[in-house]
Amino acid sequence: TDGLKYKNKEEEIFNYDIAELVVMAMGW
Repeated sequence: TDGLKYKNKEEEIFNYDIAELVVMAMGW
């Protein structure tokens, strides 16, 4: 349902943010 889709979207954004922080920390 919409609630589940929204939750999944939030998780995707969260994972993307974590990946960006890792890249920045590694100096890429």
